[in-house]
Order: sequence, then C-alpha cells, then structure tokens
Amino acid sequence: MFINSLRSMIKLLGQVYCLIALFFLCAVNSVEQPVNTSITIAIHGDGVIHREEIQKRLDNFEKQYPNIDIDLYFVNGMERYSTYIDKWLNGSEGPDVIGWVGGSRVKKYVSKGLIKDLTPFWKTNKNLNLFPQANLDSVRVNEKFFGIPKSSAIVAFYYRKSLIKNLKIEHPKTWQQLLDTCNILHEKKVTMFALGTKGTEWVIHGWFDYLTLRLHGIDFYKQLASGQSSYLDVRVKETLEHLKSLVDNNCFNHDHANHSTWDVFPTIIRGQSAMILGEGLPQTIPFNDYTDIGITEFVNIKPEIPNYTVVPVSTFVVPHYTEITPEITTLLNFLTSEGFQKHHQANIRHLPTMITTNLPPNELVKSATEIIQNSPGSIQYFDREVDIRFSSKTPKIFVNFIDHLKVDETMQTLEELRLSVFGGVEVK
Repeated sequence: MFINSLRSMIKLLGQVYCLIALFFLCAVNSVEQPVNTSITIAIHGDGVIHREEIQKRLDNFEKQYPNIDIDLYFVNGMERYSTYIDKWLNGSEGPDVIGWVGGSRVKKYVSKGLIKDLTPFWKTNKNLNLFPQANLDSVRVNEKFFGIPKSSAIVAFYYRKSLIKNLKIEHPKTWQQLLDTCNILHEKKVTMFALGTKGTEWVIHGWFDYLTLRLHGIDFYKQLASGQSSYLDVRVKETLEHLKSLVDNNCFNHDHANHSTWDVFPTIIRGQSAMILGEGLPQTIPFNDYTDIGITEFVNIKPEIPNYTVVPVSTFVVPHYTEITPEITTLLNFLTSEGFQKHHQANIRHLPTMITTNLPPNELVKSATEIIQNSPGSIQYFDREVDIRFSSKTPKIFVNFIDHLKVDETMQTLEELRLSVFGGVEVK
C-alpha cells in the first residue's frame, strides 16, 4: 500500500511539475513575443509614385520601431477622399491618423471638436522652429496646433526654358510688360498662358488669388477670405479689371472650356503655349527632359506690395476618437523629422514643409523652395482659405466672368454669395 501511495504521489508531483513548466513557458513566450501596436494612416494620393514614396518612409519607420505596424490606407480622387474624411471624423472610428488639406478645411472640423489638439505635442517637439510660420498656420487655430504640416506645393508659372529662348522673350517684370508679351506671342500664334477649365474650373482661383495679393496685399486677402470685406469693395473691382485685361490682351487660349488644366500642360511642351499657372507638373506628361522646365513667380504689379505666395499645404491630423498613446506620439515625431520630410525634395508637387539640411536634388525644386523661403508670407489656395460653402460656388462664377467679362455683375453675384454664407460677419 505504501508503494502504491508513493507511486501516486510521484505521479501527482510530475503532473504539477509539468503544469508549472507549461505556465513558465507561456509566461516566457508572452514576454519574448509582445503584441505589436497597429496604426492606420489614411492619405489622399495623386498616383503610384506618390504612394510608393510614402510607403518607403513608413517602411523605414517600422524598421526603427519594430513593435509598431503601420497600415497605409491610400485613396485616389480628392472628392471621394473628402467623403471618407467627413464620414470618419463625424463618426466614432476610422484611421488613427489622417492626411488632409490645411487652412479652412482643418478649421471646419476643429470648430466641431472633431480633431485632436496637438499643442502639447508641439511644445515638446525639437523641430518646431524648423517649420516656417506660414506652414504652421495651415494647422493653427486660435494659437493652438491641430495637425502637422506634411508637404507643400507652390502655385507659380511653369515654362519650358528652350521655348522661351527660341521665342526671344524675357520674363515680364512689370504688369505692362506682361500684357505686351501676351500680344507679341499672340501675333506668333503662341498663347502666353495655357488655361484649361473643363472639370478644373478651380484653376481660376489661382489667378484671383495672385491678382488680389499683388494689388492689395495679404491682409485684405485674409479679410476677403473670412467674409469680413464686401465683394462690392473697389479693390475687388480692381482685381477683376486686371483679370479682364489678361483676356483682352489675348493672354489665354479661347478654348479653355474644352480642356482640363492637365490637358493643356502638353501645349507648353509642343510650343503652343509659353507658361501655365499651376502647382506642379503632371505625373504623366509626354516629356523626358525635366531640366528644360523652369519656374518663376507671379509678376509684381505694385512695387510697394511684396511678393506673397500661394502655397497649399497638406497636413496630418489626429481624429477625435484616436487616443494619443506613446506609439502615436512616436509616429508624430517621425512625421516631423527630417528623415520623413527630406524625401519630398525630389518632387515638385510635394515639397518639404520644414527647412532641411539637404540641398534639393534638382534645379526646379531648388528654385521653388527659394521662392517660398524668400516670400514674406503665404496663403493656401482660395478653396482652402475660404469657407467651402463659398469656394465651392466661385469656380463657375469666375469662369463665367472670363467668358463674358462683366465686372459689376460678377461683383454683385459674389457679394450675394458672401451674404448668404457669412451672414452677420462684420465688414471691416
């Protein structure tokens, strides 16, 4: 009986030992194999090249931080992406970090409490001073920061260097020189400025932006954009009269309604147009020699008013439902680092939003960066600066204007729209 009891005890001890060993192994495995944190980033893109570049940077992040997995949600088409943004931010779940456009589009969601205040993050960020104030303004509301400037692009004149040389013209330095050049080229059957409004009516915003900035400065522009100035103001009339003079002096192609802004860009390559006002180069243009493409800023009209620039800024924002965990903070620090920002230096459509130590790899990006850094101030773009309820209606109004050139009628239409959108905003 004793032998049997001893055998039973040994068997029981063996079972207990196995359980202890199994528990120990499970504990060790749980320590050695922690569960990774997954973070989803949503971005609007404009092609495969853009996606691949962003993916490369995020792959580098995962190598630096192997405990964090990044899932990139890439969406083509701004209208489609805007619908997603609205659904995510007005809901209770979605991507942890969202790429969006700066200016009024950020302010819209900030006013509803749908975007996280990142001011505490920026207060401890060592790279804050490397971001120009104009870029930080894209995510700043009432002196608080609600995002991270991701990349920028400059709206400027793009042209083919060899064509300008062959046409034997110089870059206009005054308004009158610009009008004279338009007429000289018209005689040679060359359009000064390629213009396409089919499905891209918003391109007229760029002309209205720059004419307002060059004639009246950035303060008046901000008042106009916020509904604090009337569109019956004599300064608006001067802006529209200058736009009218461009049409009167044959500066644009007359068939703009038949082509999009992307369709007309190749006319520069073919020598049919001298320049185009845009925010970069299309990714699919039938041209190999990019060194022949140059950039120049909008002509100065009044010497006393400096050359402000139009620089749309793309941003990253954190939705209201995302918890600011250490892992999210680690990602945000990476997105504000030179390692992430400097990859934009190779792409004219996605310039860095911070000052990096690396020199731009090509002359076009270098020239664009210099224009931005030498500017005393920048705005976004009309449809980013102005309430979307207003700016969504203005493209057709401006296209109608360049077709019919009715200054007073256009001013009245814009003012009626301002009153319907901004209502009781006090006019300064």
